[in-house]
Amino acid sequence: MKKLVCKGIVIHNSTDTFGRFIESKGVRLDRYAKNGVILLDHGKNNKTQRTPIGVATSLTKQKDGVTFVTFEVLENMTPAQEYTGIKTGVIKGISAGVARDSVKQVSVVSKGITDYIATSQLLEITVCSIPRNMNCLITEVTEEEVADVTN
Repeated sequence: MKKLVCKGIVIHNSTDTFGRFIESKGVRLDRYAKNGVILLDHGKNNKTQRTPIGVATSLTKQKDGVTFVTFEVLENMTPAQEYTGIKTGVIKGISAGVARDSVKQVSVVSKGITDYIATSQLLEITVCSIPRNMNCLITEVTEEEVADVTN
């Protein structure tokens, strides 16, 4: 069996495609860090349950709040087409699901901001083909063998 070890940006200080700006310094990571599952397309391909495809092994928040993630995608838990897509860089989006604590409705047309989320809690990380924030991408992928632990 194989796994992909992926690194990338999960939270970035920039406006997403829907005009939402998440203040990265205000995102709490503690709840997510307790479980750390990685989903595929927010679990939308499986309507009955949100089956994970891997697990986050590291979350690192810089001083400016930009947050990097390292995660593993397991070959036997990921559909073959999506595994290959992640491995080859065809699928490279990372999307953060957050619970908003504090939201300000704003109208900053020059920057395209409609919602300013000052504080939030990271709930999920998903790998997807089109992320809400185009700065949140997988930047590095390596493939490794996984020891068989079933015997």
